Amino acid sequence: RNIILNPKVSGIRATNNFTGLSPARTTIIGNIIITKLNQGKGIEDNGNYGAIILGNVVHCTTNQTSPGTGVDQESWAGITSYGGQYGKISDNAVLGPYHDGIKLYRFEYMSSPLMPDNYIVSDNTIRGAYRDGIRVEVNSTYTLNNVSIKDNRISECRAAGIALTHNGAPGAANDIRITDNDIYNCGQ
Repeated sequence: RNIILNPKVSGIRATNNFTGLSPARTTIIGNIIITKLNQGKGIEDNGNYGAIILGNVVHCTTNQTSPGTGVDQESWAGITSYGGQYGKISDNAVLGPYHDGIKLYRFEYMSSPLMPDNYIVSDNTIRGAYRDGIRVEVNSTYTLNNVSIKDNRISECRAAGIALTHNGAPGAANDIRITDNDIYNCGQ
C-alpha cells in the first residue's frame, strides 16, 4: 500500500505515452492519495489496455467549492481514464471537491483515438465532486462503446451524479449501461 500526500501532478499516473502500443495490464490497487485543491489529481490511467483501478482512497482535503485558478478544471478528477480498453474502476472512494469524481474521457491525440471502450465502473463511493460524480465524455469524432456503470454510491455533487456528454464533438456513444446506482443530494 502506498500513501501519497500532496502530489504536484498526479498521485499515480499510468501511461503508455500514446504510442499506440499496449503494455501489460496495469493494476493500481489499495493506495491512499491525499491532495490539495490546487495540486495534483488522484489517479490517471492514460491509454493502458486492461487497467484495473481497485480499492483506492482518493481524498481532496479542502473545503473550497471550486478548483480555482491555475487548475485545468476539465481534466481535474479524482480518478481519470483517458483512453485504454477493457478496464475496470471498482471499489474506490473518491472524496472531496474534485471537478469530477471519476472521469472516462475519449479524445483524439495526433489523429489517433484514445478510447475507454469496454469499461466497467462499479461499486465506487463518490462524495462531494464540484461537477459530476461520474462523467463519461466523448470529445472526438469516434464512438465510445460498451461502458457499464453500476452499483456506485454517489452523493453531494453540484451537478449530476452521472453525466454522459459529447462536448459538441461529432462522436457518439453505444451500449452505455447505467444500472443500480444510489445517487442522492446531487444537482444543488
